[in-house]
Amino acid sequence: MKRTISISITLMVLMFLLAGGCSGQKSEYQYQDTENLVTLVREAAALVEKNGEEAFSQFKTEGSKWWKGETYIFVVDTEGNMLVHTDPKLEGKNQMGLRDVNGKPIIKWFIDEVSSYEGETEGWSHYLWPKPGDIFPIWKTTFVKLATATSGKKYIVGSGVYNMSIERTFIEDEVKDAARLIESKGTDAFSELRDPAGDFIFQNVYVFVINQDGTELVNPTFRHLEGTNVMDLKDIEGKYLIQAMFDLLRTQDSGWIDYNWPKPGESRSEKKSSFVMKANLGETWVLVGSGVYLGSSSQTITAPGVTDIEILIGSSSALSGHAGQLGTRYINGAMARINQINEEGGIYGRKIRVISYDDQYDPPKAVENTQKLINEDKVFALFNYVGTPTAVQVIPIVEEAKVPLVGLFTGANVLREPVNKYIFNIRASYYQEIEHAIKYFVDKLGLKKVAVFYQADDYGKDGLEGTKIALEKRGLEPVVLGSYIRGTMDVEEAVNAITESEAEAVVMVGTYSPTAKFVKLVKEKTPKMIFHSVSFVGPEELVRELEGYTENVFVTQVVPPLYQTELLDSVEKYNENLAKYYPGESPSFGGLEGFVNAKVLVEGLRRCGGNLTREGLIEALESIKDYSAGIGAAVTFSENDHQGLDKVYLTAVENGEFVFVYIK
Repeated sequence: MKRTISISITLMVLMFLLAGGCSGQKSEYQYQDTENLVTLVREAAALVEKNGEEAFSQFKTEGSKWWKGETYIFVVDTEGNMLVHTDPKLEGKNQMGLRDVNGKPIIKWFIDEVSSYEGETEGWSHYLWPKPGDIFPIWKTTFVKLATATSGKKYIVGSGVYNMSIERTFIEDEVKDAARLIESKGTDAFSELRDPAGDFIFQNVYVFVINQDGTELVNPTFRHLEGTNVMDLKDIEGKYLIQAMFDLLRTQDSGWIDYNWPKPGESRSEKKSSFVMKANLGETWVLVGSGVYLGSSSQTITAPGVTDIEILIGSSSALSGHAGQLGTRYINGAMARINQINEEGGIYGRKIRVISYDDQYDPPKAVENTQKLINEDKVFALFNYVGTPTAVQVIPIVEEAKVPLVGLFTGANVLREPVNKYIFNIRASYYQEIEHAIKYFVDKLGLKKVAVFYQADDYGKDGLEGTKIALEKRGLEPVVLGSYIRGTMDVEEAVNAITESEAEAVVMVGTYSPTAKFVKLVKEKTPKMIFHSVSFVGPEELVRELEGYTENVFVTQVVPPLYQTELLDSVEKYNENLAKYYPGESPSFGGLEGFVNAKVLVEGLRRCGGNLTREGLIEALESIKDYSAGIGAAVTFSENDHQGLDKVYLTAVENGEFVFVYIK
């Protein structure tokens, strides 16, 4: 339910779009019953707009799609006259004064829902009402939509469901409306938030308001908390839930927090998830929130790979073979974060279990693993794939099965353009890495003659194309090309071609063993050659295999240097967690990237709420804007951009360690 508040047209439209009010937008609902109700009302409204008042007779036919048992279409005009209803006591009369047992003005709410904000023509109301033939009222949730008939007259078309499960959208709408009310009326809004006849209290839902010092200003259900400091309030598991809410709002404007809390009138705690956001109050801001009890849903969603206690995630990567260290470090870095999340209770009480298969950086094995993960293991989503040639081959499988794939250890452009609905890249692209390196070589060092050494597959060719693009911007082109076959060490032909040219620098797009051999052989013939490799090479393994041949070797990275623990939270936590869960493994850039990927995956799962669907995960990830991943760069996705990060770091090898190279 929404109130008329003085607010600019621009802000109203913005809030409407954020709330997902447009019928043309992707679904924001978790439950099929909700979807069915919305579809029914929208179809009924469309019929009114097409046939006008003649449509009313169709709505009155019992047993039709418009009237089945407890679910039926009603029509009321903007003056409150009930024109269509299954109850003859209500039909044909003005019902503007109709209220539920708590005094909630039902018809007035319906009208307000479709007229309070310009351009907003549909919405939800929650109230107590008896089922047909019953005396005692129960909670009913009604969806209404404005329809303009051919006559030009406007009608409100609606239908409702008894004891409907609480949608996350309902909670977000309540909190946003409460925040707008507070910003409009100040502390005078508090009485409306406490009013049982108002629209902020229904079922087990209520709005709470907390000052920044921890003082609870509004809590209509637990009134004894009002006026007290709740900053140190803990749930049954010892979680400082209020502190967690404020911690979230220090990094983003709104979000969800899960914890354990008793229902109103009960002493036993249950899993609860609350949506919180900031609301300006005078010269400061307050925390406004509301929540949903996760165990109270009357509907269940049976997404593959999801149970009451587990979320099953699948991964295929190189865990052995010539790229084995890359995949091993990558998945271990991710598990260093996921293990921590599981120890803290998981996502809404569900632990994340990762099934990880070894594809040895071989495309056919990656295809086989992916099919097994989807069809036999029934995973909810795919995660942390390694390599371009492998990832490219699983794209058709992912698209056909409609399974999200989150986090890929590849910067290939083919996985970014055009945007694929089911693939979410987190790292920067190879094009961006190579542009960064060429900027240093050409713009800063003044080099003009650049060669390319690449793996002869999709990965290498993507890097080659990226180099050509970067050089072409500067009126240059590669002076010579050299390649090798994936899975081999046959680099001699490339060495000869490049050393016999006038190349001053080489862009390398390969894996660590053949790349290290290439560098050492080139250095024997051309000691002053400057080398650059993209991040996929496996920086630590490259340095180890170079055996001291590291002068003038540069590597672009997509995560910050590992020694920046004091400045960057995730770098510090990655080092800490890796030592805890994988004590024999040293920190690595690939491991840190996997750790960041896991943070983004977890954030997406949390934003889905307690009821997971694959489409819901896609929408949740696309909703991430300026999310702090703890690495000094914010993650942002959208429907039109499935690459979360753009930051690239140039590093050089000094004394066997990678140091940051600043480029102005």
